[in-house]
Amino acid sequence: MSIHRQIWIRWAKTLLLAWLLILPVGFGIGSAQSASIEYQIKAAFLLNFTRYIEWPNRSGDLNICVLGPDVFGNALNDVAAGKVVNGRKIVVRKSITQSEACGCDIVYLSLPPGKQIRDALRGLEQSGALTVGEDADFLRMGGMIAFAPAEGKVRFYINAVGAGHAGIKISSRLMVMGRNIRDDGERLR
Repeated sequence: MSIHRQIWIRWAKTLLLAWLLILPVGFGIGSAQSASIEYQIKAAFLLNFTRYIEWPNRSGDLNICVLGPDVFGNALNDVAAGKVVNGRKIVVRKSITQSEACGCDIVYLSLPPGKQIRDALRGLEQSGALTVGEDADFLRMGGMIAFAPAEGKVRFYINAVGAGHAGIKISSRLMVMGRNIRDDGERLR
């Protein structure tokens, strides 16, 4: 078995264990604020991304922000509650403005596809924020990590070149877990 496969299996087991530990805490299933299972999984991914990213010149709280409508319900708050990563307390901020997004470490863009996302990504280019969204078009527009369903699972794709332009270093361990996409959107592996 290759080393990459072993790493991926170890990370998948860790994620599953974390997921099983988080689930009993409750995501408000059945409440008006509950999120779909898909967004509960994405919330767990966002938290786990923080362990594999190095931001330029960042200190204080680690802000995970949602720019656009809140698609996570309570899931993101529940996953991040009381968590500290690399000495930084995780803080979730939702329904923020474009100017507020520049002060975030991770920005999940839940905006309609097209011009709004393109404009938001342009506004975040110099902020040093890791941008996360949906589908390959998000990466072609300059986004750094995109979720995309594949074979009934939530997968993610990484634009390491785009992250590098922002001064963000993505761990090779995360690169192995995701699918690597070149700046022009072409899949590398």
